[in-house]
Amino acid sequence: MAKEKKGGNPWIKILGIVVVIVIFFALFDVELIIEQIKNADWGYLGAATAVLLLSYLIMAIRLRYMLGNQPKLGYTFHATNAANMMNLITFIPVTMIKIFLMGQNKKVDIPQATSSVTIGIAFDWVVKIISLLGVILLKMQTTSVGLFLLIGGVLILLILGLLLLLDAKSESIGTKGAPLLARLPVISEDQANEAVGSFMEGLGSVGSPLQLIITMLWSLLGWVGGFMFYYLGMLAMGIQLTPDLMMAGVLFAGFVVNPFSPYLPGLYHVLLVASIYIVTQADVDSLVALSVVLHAALLIVWFGMGALGLRVLDLEFSDFREQISAGIQQMRDESSKNKTQEVQS
Repeated sequence: MAKEKKGGNPWIKILGIVVVIVIFFALFDVELIIEQIKNADWGYLGAATAVLLLSYLIMAIRLRYMLGNQPKLGYTFHATNAANMMNLITFIPVTMIKIFLMGQNKKVDIPQATSSVTIGIAFDWVVKIISLLGVILLKMQTTSVGLFLLIGGVLILLILGLLLLLDAKSESIGTKGAPLLARLPVISEDQANEAVGSFMEGLGSVGSPLQLIITMLWSLLGWVGGFMFYYLGMLAMGIQLTPDLMMAGVLFAGFVVNPFSPYLPGLYHVLLVASIYIVTQADVDSLVALSVVLHAALLIVWFGMGALGLRVLDLEFSDFREQISAGIQQMRDESSKNKTQEVQS
């Protein structure tokens, strides 16, 4: 039997990162970038990091709320931080690590963790779509902040109504949605069934309209912190833009580079610089300096809080990859077993 592929050779990814970094910095004035970093306002950078940590805590509160206020907030917070760090080290998808760690708690099982994490991703996309709408309106220069908030509020209500409708029609959505998703060339039938099933289970776990609204509010509050991280970072680097351009740059940066997901060096810098430059045409060297400083702050948070998370959760770093790989395989085996039983019944 052939061995299962586990995400490719990590050394190839590391080599690719090194090549991207070398090419990226060869295109720009390194001395000027270093000088801009030295002249950064570290007060703003400290505030940006503090806001980021607060937003991570808010996202942990949201996940715990979707799990019926289980397990303890400390466990949820440390598990999500440990997942971010271990993703950077093992290259295992952060979502799978998060599900595995949450499922290790006695008060949460793997299906609950899977559905809640999945629905959390859906709410994140709601916020990202609203941010993209904001970028379009701001670039068109036909709207004000007030009108943007009004349109965003209406869009949120429409999406919440759609989610409630999906929940009410869960059986037919599950039956018809998976085959449609499986038609995509990159998605297998099993992957489609699992994705649709997890989404509908997560939607059902949120439950009432009030719970949907509260989950949406937690999502918005967390993402406000994520956007503020980029805004304060731009202020720290002395990037001078009009209020409209500043807001457009921050919103599009959040849309492209999720502040709650870990990114490897090189990839983060390219995506952040490109996303802000596209909508603002700001000085590229300043944007490169911004990407270096913000990613350094993120790495400190990811590895610092992740290491603390592993220690609090009493997980051994040396054999964590084997634990998570075995756990993920067990999750897949159980999922296949359940599907077989459903077919037989």
